[in-house]
Amino acid sequence: MTHGADVDLGAYRRSASTDVPAACARFDRRLIWHYGFHDEEAVRCFRLAAVRDPACAMAHWGEALALGPFYNKPWEAFRDDELAQVLPAARVAMRRAQLAAANGPTVERALAAALAARYQADEVTDRAVLDQRTDGYADAMGAVHAEFQEDLEVAALCATALMQRTPWRLWDTATGLAAADVDTSEIVEILERGLAVAGSTNTRHPGLLHLHVHALELAPHPELAKRSAHCSSSRVTRSRRCRRISKISVTHPARRARSSPPQRVGSNGCCGVPRSPRASERAGLDARPPRARGCAGRPGDHRVVFLPPGRASSSRAARAC
Repeated sequence: MTHGADVDLGAYRRSASTDVPAACARFDRRLIWHYGFHDEEAVRCFRLAAVRDPACAMAHWGEALALGPFYNKPWEAFRDDELAQVLPAARVAMRRAQLAAANGPTVERALAAALAARYQADEVTDRAVLDQRTDGYADAMGAVHAEFQEDLEVAALCATALMQRTPWRLWDTATGLAAADVDTSEIVEILERGLAVAGSTNTRHPGLLHLHVHALELAPHPELAKRSAHCSSSRVTRSRRCRRISKISVTHPARRARSSPPQRVGSNGCCGVPRSPRASERAGLDARPPRARGCAGRPGDHRVVFLPPGRASSSRAARAC
């Protein structure tokens, strides 16, 4: 297993406030593990950063964030014994983050404060209560995003918080429309605006790209996320990326005829804004139908696997912070 500089997690960079540069100098690497759904690795790396600098708010925040649910593992998938370990640890990390962020940048204070909506008690086993707190956290992140709309991290974190409300249920596959009473339009709008901001600076944001794939994987035209899939990581092997990212896996009984013009979700309603031919070309539209299964039999059930240079045949993600 390789370590440190041998692992290429892409070119994306994001710093965090710290008095110990070695602690959070590669804060982005820890975030990328989280965005790739490798939360066990993200937790380990954030904890290591917190040991190096206990005053680094984002190290504690990241630990609390990664201990909780994500799109492929909502609260309902946590066993009772997991909850008994995760909730107290997350609340401790959250409180440390809030204390450390008190005199830090405004965005760090806002992110740490938003976690309070998710982690309100040490002992909860009622999934309905946890779902309510997922709703509360999504609302809190919506407020943070409203204040920091140009911040790519906030955009990705807000989108994933909204997606966690209804994992794998963003679209009605019987009609090809966004599911009723779901945040699909807002999610896609946030992601596409973030990707536009990132594109203006030639930035490949791993969180926005990966979430964009998930947001559209059950849409009538999931191939509109194909470009995001190809850009997800420069070091994901071609075969694995095709299986898990680029070939957006979906079973869609109401899939529209390929002769109809692909459309995207816009601010005036789901699939309400036609994509221009030029934009469609940039998106890499493909007339081939998608594969019928996800990695584990359901859409989106995967992790992005990052491989070190020279080890493309490896099936394990290297541990590196």
